[in-house]
Amino acid sequence: MFFRRCLWSIAIIAIIMAGSFLSVPAHADTDGITGTITDAKTGQPVAGAWVAAYGAAGGVSGGTNTDDSGHYHLYWLAPGEYRIEVSGTDYHAQWAFDKSDQATADPVTSPGTASLALQPIEYGSISGRFVTASGAGVPGAAVEVHDASGNSQGREITDPDGAFRFTRLHAEDHKLSFDSNGNIQWAHGKLDQYEADPITVRPGLETTVTETALPTGDLEVTVLDSKSREPVPGAYVATRGGPRSLFAETDAKGKATFDGVLTGTYSFSISPPEGYLYGSIDDVVVQAGQATRVTTELVREATIVATVRDAKTAQPVAGACVTLFEQTATVHKRVTRKRGNKTVDRECSDGSGELRIPQLWPGKYKLFITPTDGVHGRQWVGLNGGTGDMEKAARFTVASGEVIETGVRLDGTGSIAGTVTDARTGKAVEDVCAWVLPAGPSGPEAWGRNCTDSGGRYTIDGLGPYDWRVQYPDFHGRYVWQWSGGAPDRFAARPISVPAGATVTADARLPETGKLGGKVIGSVVPNEYVSVIAVSSRTGDIAAPFARITGDVDYALYGLATQWIKLGYRGGPADTAWYPKPLHVVAGEAINGPDLVIPKE
Repeated sequence: MFFRRCLWSIAIIAIIMAGSFLSVPAHADTDGITGTITDAKTGQPVAGAWVAAYGAAGGVSGGTNTDDSGHYHLYWLAPGEYRIEVSGTDYHAQWAFDKSDQATADPVTSPGTASLALQPIEYGSISGRFVTASGAGVPGAAVEVHDASGNSQGREITDPDGAFRFTRLHAEDHKLSFDSNGNIQWAHGKLDQYEADPITVRPGLETTVTETALPTGDLEVTVLDSKSREPVPGAYVATRGGPRSLFAETDAKGKATFDGVLTGTYSFSISPPEGYLYGSIDDVVVQAGQATRVTTELVREATIVATVRDAKTAQPVAGACVTLFEQTATVHKRVTRKRGNKTVDRECSDGSGELRIPQLWPGKYKLFITPTDGVHGRQWVGLNGGTGDMEKAARFTVASGEVIETGVRLDGTGSIAGTVTDARTGKAVEDVCAWVLPAGPSGPEAWGRNCTDSGGRYTIDGLGPYDWRVQYPDFHGRYVWQWSGGAPDRFAARPISVPAGATVTADARLPETGKLGGKVIGSVVPNEYVSVIAVSSRTGDIAAPFARITGDVDYALYGLATQWIKLGYRGGPADTAWYPKPLHVVAGEAINGPDLVIPKE
């Protein structure tokens, strides 16, 4: 009895559920948007095409696939205007009606209809051979076909006869690349994708291509120690420029070998093993069928090790950082060094006060110390303690592989403060950044600090108790660059004596700038990469900001004080050139300068 009741209940539930399903109304074709998608050439329905609708705001409102008869029905669309997109396998996507994108698509009103005819994609093929100059096939080479946008459309490996084939390619222009043992070329005989010849694919046809491999040669690079002439193993030799990328590590004999590389001119960077400095090689010419051998030398790094202590207590001082300056034949240059992929411009002392400065080229250096503890002041490292005068700083001469040790004794800290005004009007000058180091042409090292406010006031704190020379560079082209005491250069500057624990006043009155102008001739780079600098003939310091380059490569230097200067200029890959004669300039005057001719490489 119980069993029969259960069966009866199940039957009733089934009837109710069936009734509920039968009661769901069918969607009328008058709801939403409906239509048929056909083949534009044959007129046959396209099954499985995807039809999507986009509302007035541009967002998708859903989509559906066509059935076997090519019919679709977007029944859920509310009344309004939509843009319809249709795509299908082996067909070009289309927006209603015969439009290529949503922006130009015709609106379709819901409820309504939209039937579209899709253009079938027409295919062709490319086949051919990759061969040597003698006509022999190059086996195992990777051949890749790219569309007009540079996108890869397929990759094949040549067979033993150098043959390859690509099918189902769109009937349009393509480009082919060939990679044989890392030597990459583009049809026909090109090294660059943008210079490659287009290969035209036509509907239903096969385009035949024969590509001849570019000539190759062998290359051997030997890396030696500059002093001992012994091999340097473990150096990484990598191309900086050339027909292809090359990379290898030197073996126990200091050799890096590259077999069968594309002919042409290469340049290399040499990443050294520990204890050596970075090197480079330029103008290495690889010739067809020949072995090219070049030798380069790496220089062992020099190191300066300083122990930093408090001058009174002899206790070690941590966090004291050093900036190195090197005197070249023309200019004082702040020193930067490479460490791995980073450029390092300063080192700092550790908890024991040790300050190690590695990766130095042989040369002469001066050390400027910046403590960070708020207790000790900046200094140039002198022969007998700190100094504020760059010319009295000790000069450390280091040779290849040499390690020299020195001591640094730090004193207390004081400050310089003052007001900068216009020499003619007496008005305060804003945004002149006073500093005790010579400024660079693009901004003082303390850019963003020590700069005058709207009242012309500035403060330089953290200075050791020494005599300091202060520079007042204006990078806005308004005023003459001036040193303390109204001097035109550092040698003539009036020293400002800074007491420990106190602030001394040093005001400045800046004259308005003049201008030195001329032309740069023979530049091979855009104006923004052309540079002209002025250097004091007497001190080697930068004398003004980088020149402004305008128009037909006209240069204009602002901010020059009355002095003798040297002009350096660059307008291409060559190093900075120097005008052969010093020039005398007068503050505030407009002067016609020489035309500067960029030397050819």
